[in-house]
Amino acid sequence: MNADCISLCKKMLPETYVDQGRESRRARENKIRLLLEKKKLPEDGWDEADIEMLLTELSVMDSNNFCGNCGAGEREGRVVSDLVARRHYRLAHGIGRSGDITAIQPKAAGSSILSVLTNAMALDVIRLAGTVNVQC
Repeated sequence: MNADCISLCKKMLPETYVDQGRESRRARENKIRLLLEKKKLPEDGWDEADIEMLLTELSVMDSNNFCGNCGAGEREGRVVSDLVARRHYRLAHGIGRSGDITAIQPKAAGSSILSVLTNAMALDVIRLAGTVNVQC
C-alpha cells in the first residue's frame, strides 16, 4: 500500500497494528526488489505469498489488466473464464514478438519482466550446477 492508503488505515486501526502490517509488506517487497536487482535465485526460498505477490504485481503491468481497459486488438490477452485467468495470475498477454521469444512485448511489461527474470534465473541455476562458460 502506498503512504496515502496507510494513512487511511491508521484512521481505522491503532497505528501499531497498521505499522506491523506495513512492515510485513515491506519485507516481501524487499524480496522482490532483491530479485529484480540481482536476477538470481534467492538464497532463501520464497513462500507462496511471496510468489503470488510478485506475480500479481507483474500481471497488473500488462495492458490486458489495466483498469477500465477492454482489449480488442488481435493480439490482446483475453481470457473468458475468470477461473482460468486467476489460475494463471491474469498473465494472458504473452511474451516475444515476430518470432523472437526474447523480444520485449510493449503491451506486456509484466510478462516481459517475468521472461527476463526466468531466463536469468535459469542461467544462474546452470552456473550453480557447475557450468562456467555460459551466457545469454
